[in-house]
Amino acid sequence: MKTAAAKARHAGNADRLLLDTLTLDCLGRALPFGVFIADANGLVYANERVSEILQQPLGKLLGPLNMDLVHPDDRALVRSWRKDITQPVDSEFRILARGAVKWVRARSEPFVLPGGRRRGRIGTLEDITLRKGVEEALRQDSDLRFRLLFAEATVATAVVSPDGRLQQANAAWCELLGYAERELEGRRIEDLTYPGDLLETAERMSGPFERLRGVEKRYLHKSGRPVWAEINAALVKDAAGRPAFTIVQAVDIRKRKQMEEELRRRERAYRALADNAPDLVARFDRGLRHVYINPVIEPLTGLPPAAFIGKTNRELGMPADLDERWCAALREVLRSGRPGLIEFEFPSPDGARVLQSHIAPEFGADGAVEFAVAVTRDITRRVRAEEALRAAEELYRATVDSIDEAIHVVDADLRLVLMNETFRRWCDRYGLPRADKGVRIVDLFAFLPQTVWEEYRRVLESGETVVTDESVEFDGRRVCTRTRKVPLLEGGRVARVLTIVQDITEQKRAEAALRASEEKYRRLHESMTDAYVKVSMDGRILEWNAAYQTMLGYSDEELKRLIYQDLTPSRWHALEAEIVNGQILPKGYSEVYEKEYRRKDGTVLPVELRNFLLRGDDGAPQAMWAIVRDISERKRAEALLRQARDDLERRVLERTAQLRALAVRLARAEEEERQRIAGILHDDLQQIIVGARFALNGLRGEQSAAERERAVARVDECLETAHRVMRSLGRELYPAPWREQGLAAALEGVARDARERFGLEVDLEVDLAQEPQAAGLRGFVLQAVRELLFNAAKHAGPCRVQVSAKPLDEQRLRIEVQDSGRGFDPARIEPSAFGLFGLRERCEHLGGELAVESAPGRGTRATLTLPWP
Repeated sequence: MKTAAAKARHAGNADRLLLDTLTLDCLGRALPFGVFIADANGLVYANERVSEILQQPLGKLLGPLNMDLVHPDDRALVRSWRKDITQPVDSEFRILARGAVKWVRARSEPFVLPGGRRRGRIGTLEDITLRKGVEEALRQDSDLRFRLLFAEATVATAVVSPDGRLQQANAAWCELLGYAERELEGRRIEDLTYPGDLLETAERMSGPFERLRGVEKRYLHKSGRPVWAEINAALVKDAAGRPAFTIVQAVDIRKRKQMEEELRRRERAYRALADNAPDLVARFDRGLRHVYINPVIEPLTGLPPAAFIGKTNRELGMPADLDERWCAALREVLRSGRPGLIEFEFPSPDGARVLQSHIAPEFGADGAVEFAVAVTRDITRRVRAEEALRAAEELYRATVDSIDEAIHVVDADLRLVLMNETFRRWCDRYGLPRADKGVRIVDLFAFLPQTVWEEYRRVLESGETVVTDESVEFDGRRVCTRTRKVPLLEGGRVARVLTIVQDITEQKRAEAALRASEEKYRRLHESMTDAYVKVSMDGRILEWNAAYQTMLGYSDEELKRLIYQDLTPSRWHALEAEIVNGQILPKGYSEVYEKEYRRKDGTVLPVELRNFLLRGDDGAPQAMWAIVRDISERKRAEALLRQARDDLERRVLERTAQLRALAVRLARAEEEERQRIAGILHDDLQQIIVGARFALNGLRGEQSAAERERAVARVDECLETAHRVMRSLGRELYPAPWREQGLAAALEGVARDARERFGLEVDLEVDLAQEPQAAGLRGFVLQAVRELLFNAAKHAGPCRVQVSAKPLDEQRLRIEVQDSGRGFDPARIEPSAFGLFGLRERCEHLGGELAVESAPGRGTRATLTLPWP
């Protein structure tokens, strides 16, 4: 159901369309049927087609209906329409046109103007005499009369068979569609129907019908273009009541359709113009009610346009005093027919607005003013600007004099015509001549360069504003100024120049300091080896340095499209969210923590970072920044350190075990050596001493000289043997040559001893220019060579041994003992083997190293490298 506002709007639109006389006349002349408007008093409008049908001049038709034109048998029917003009009418009746009887069809719809000011009907009148004649001829079975009527009809008429084929078409039908009569015979109606109307035509013709009236459709012209026609059809039955054929009349309504389309186009254009106009457009009837208002009203009042239709300003709540002014202005325009103007303040949701309305009259068909159209513009800004301008003019002098910038105005001769107090003080401060009106600034500022006066000439000639920065010296100090030269126009030409001088000395110093600071910051920012990144609170990456970009491998554009969570493996997201909420937001920073980044190439690197919070002026969190350090090398170093520590612990454990085994072997060797020495002392030396004592005891009794001689000889022999045993033991423990001779001679002694004791073939090669200086080094060399020769005698079997001792360089001595014996597999030697293990330990203790090379059947080579000398 339509709302009251919608109905009012519809009524307003209908009123505007119906009473637009010029448009209605154009449309009425183009239509093939009569158009009329009637109210309770009679006809108020009729087109020329009505005059032709009734055979009466239009002047006689307007006014009360002349019932003499109606057939007496049909006058009661026509009078019934006048009793109730609120009901639609669609009836056929007869009229008397200059004595001739005509059949007409009248169709009308009621209308009511806004406010109930006028009620009536708008309708059409159609001459159906031909159709009635055809029907009558058929009823009388007068084929000749039917054919005459059919052929002479000016309306396109055709006879259609029950299966939808054309049996006959008159000349008007052929002209309408562009075919010859023989071309149309037998053709189906649907073949002549425009494709876009086939479905609708099929639906209308599908069911049983006796008569079709006023159906609009498009036919297909022979040229292919559509042809609009209004169809009236009547079914004719045979004597048995079966459909015989259908009489179809097609009224050409192409001109009417064109007019309707043009009318709709103009209506759309007018509405689009009004609806989209920046100004408020409203239309009032003579009752001062709104019949149209565009959407501009809604933001101004908060009410939609529909709320205004059919209502006066007072009904809409306009203040009484303003409503009186509006009513007076509208009534004056409606009375006089002359445009009017009203300016007023209007309370809107955004505050009071100043509006200006131009009201224009809209005339009806009778020349009277029917409507008033008001175009209202918001001039609040202009009014406020005018008020502000007046206030500004009053405060101009005080304002100009109070500002800190030096302002002065010069004429075309560059003479001062106006200056403010700041300009005068500025001249006094720098010791310039007094600035008075009429003084040429060329003389006042003679120290300025020629380019300044050229700038003034350029402003005067071109009218452009020139802004320049100058730097001059006053009393030995540099002063920087920024000067704006603005043209002032009079009569379309530049008459004066307004000059505003701003002392920017401190600003220049600050800018220089800022540039230096920015450059320092930029160099620091770009030279940082650690990465820097700044992100928004939602994670968008805002700023970064080259180290951050290099670390991740992304381009600038790629980083702008990412959030930092995209760069972080998902397993770190929960931890970082906890750090943001638990540390950064409450404290403003985070502790140093570790996480991982994923580079563009997909590799993952460990990083260490600390985040800081940035807040806006309102204290709300705005962004976060962080210093990010790639700790890949540190992680690798830590891994290597852990590995080295594990290796060291393992080696310590191994060395501890070896040292324990060595200690056991040393203790065992010491015990064996003690037992050997004890055996020598007990079995050899002790027995010799005992024998000597027995011999000495024999000298105590009385013996012959020969017996005493033999006893002394025996004691001497025992002592000699004891001496030999003691010397042999001492030589075994530390041979005398080791103490008394050089290293070369001592090595010769070791080789000789090995030949004598073990039967080895030893070749010795010694090339030593100086003796060793380190304590114990000489004894170790001799002991080591002796042990290696002993090992060769013990394990290598009969073989030749080559011993060499030569300097490797200025700081190292190389001892090499190589035999040609059996050899062995070094990998199978026991780590706890006392001989080689003890020798290697003592060698490393002295800062050297022992290398053993051997293989089964290939002999053995032992190489000692020792510090030298």
